[in-house]
This record gives sequence, C-alpha cells and structure tokens, in this order.
Amino acid sequence: MYVNCNMDVSGKAGVQYAYGYLGGTVTLNAVANNTLNSDLLMSPWDGRTMAANLAPDTFAVSAPIICNILTGCEKLIPSFLLPSIRMAFTIDQLANFTNYTNGGNTVPAFSISNIQITYQLIDFGEQVQNMIASMPKFFIKSTGWNNSCISIPNASSGSQSFVFNQQFASIRNVFILGCGTSTTNANFDFIDITNGGTYQISIGGIVFPQVGLNASNNKAAIIQELRKCQGQLYDETNAMSINTTEFRTVILTMKE
Repeated sequence: MYVNCNMDVSGKAGVQYAYGYLGGTVTLNAVANNTLNSDLLMSPWDGRTMAANLAPDTFAVSAPIICNILTGCEKLIPSFLLPSIRMAFTIDQLANFTNYTNGGNTVPAFSISNIQITYQLIDFGEQVQNMIASMPKFFIKSTGWNNSCISIPNASSGSQSFVFNQQFASIRNVFILGCGTSTTNANFDFIDITNGGTYQISIGGIVFPQVGLNASNNKAAIIQELRKCQGQLYDETNAMSINTTEFRTVILTMKE
C-alpha cells in the first residue's frame, strides 16, 4: 500500500530490480501481438512471478525502511545520547504475501540472507555533543504506524459499528483496509466490504468525513481521499499507481 500510494508507474519501473519486481521475462512475441499485460493489471510492478515448477528463486532486494524512529522523526536524533538502537525485522507468514495455486502447490519456504543496513550519521563534534547533552529534557516529534484488525461476520447487513481501542497524541490519517481471503491477493486486496454502502470514522466523538464516502454513487471520490492522505491534493509530486482495473476492488481511506 505504501509503495502504490507514493510512487507512480514510471517510478516503480525505475526501481523494479531493487524492489524485486518483474520476476518473469517479456517475449518479443507478446510485444508484437500486443498481449503484454493485456488485462491492464500492473502485476509486474506489484510483485514477482515465480517459476511454475517451484524452482528456487534467488534475487536481491533493496528498499528504504519506513515506520520506525530513524526515518519518522522531524528532527535529527542525537544517537550519541541513546544507549543503543535496535531494529527487529519479522517475516510474515508465507500465506500472507504469496499466492501460488498451480496444481494446489504452495511456496514451501522463504528466507532472507546477507542483510545489510545502511544509515548516515552527521558528526557535529564533541563541543556540540556536550552542549546538547547539557540541555534539559526535550521532545522530538515522530510519525508512526499502528494496525488493528477485526473480523466481520458473514452475511452482515445494515449499519455496523466497530470499536478500535487506540490512543494517540495526534492522528494524521486513517486507512480502512477491507481485506478478504477469497480474493486473488488475499490480504493485499482492498475490497468494498459494504457492497456499495458508505464509510465513516468517529474519533473522539467527531465523525470523519461529515458526509460518508459512498462506494456506490461517488466511488471516484474515494481515490481522491486516498491522495489527500498521502499529501496535498494539488501537489504534482503526490503520485499513485492504481489503475481503473485494479480499483474495481475499492481502496478506502479517510483523512482527519
């Protein structure tokens, strides 16, 4: 979601090797017959194609790290005052990020090796460090992410309210990710769980937006709300890579 909502198609094509995209090959016959990606999906720019015989596939991946204190702060972090900086990486379950249905087989294993973390430090010298160390307590604002999940019973109808008990100093934006297990990409497909209904979020007793997002009468406005969550609506650098065919499974967002 983060990549698709912050990069356009050309941007993703430019870093396809680093992100591990486009695992298959493009044949001249497909180009000549205009059958390349004819379904208008951007699957080559969203994932990696594996061999049909489940042969081992080794590839390199390089990407910036998001959702952590090192990249989410508005100011530089005085790392020399911290006892240590520890980063933990956890691999999700295979079923949550792979989709392989050839002959009922599944991806047997996935591993990461030869990990290298690159970071930059600025050395202001001992005099500046002593000055900062002598300062009283100060706060550095940071941006973080939090996720809460809930299962919606089948055949639910009418108005439904779901409570997520979370407390934050401030909220920049809220995303609704309606996922389903029976879709092509399972947890990575954001579907309209209301079947043409409306969406609203209540934060501290205030409803956002005041007029609910209607997935039946004004579906196009939902993708503009998604752009607003990523930045300014009129910012030419605020780009996404979600086309019409992919948007048939609705992506829903709300902005405070």
